Amino acid sequence: MNTIKLGIFGLWRGEAFVSMIDHVEGAELTAICDSNVERMNALAARLPETVKQCKDFEELLDSGIDGVLLCNYFPDHAKYAIRAMERGVHVFSECTSAATMKECVELVE
Repeated sequence: MNTIKLGIFGLWRGEAFVSMIDHVEGAELTAICDSNVERMNALAARLPETVKQCKDFEELLDSGIDGVLLCNYFPDHAKYAIRAMERGVHVFSECTSAATMKECVELVE
């Protein structure tokens, strides 16, 4: 079985998914990203050293992940989901994916 490398974007809510990923066979947390460096450092201190801390979303996408858990602020989910999918990275939004019909159409396209 291939390992699916996952990243988490937004750790205030995303931290809750860390322990869940540990229970999914074939899934591995390989990167985290948050604009709050203190929050990211605190979580990283409890994770294996192999989990990369990314300074921004582009670095997260460049980290070799197969999928990203979007746990950032709701109004921004669609734009980050689109950027990830354009790069071939699978997306899980931990809340509703889009706020407007326009964003819904952009996600589908």
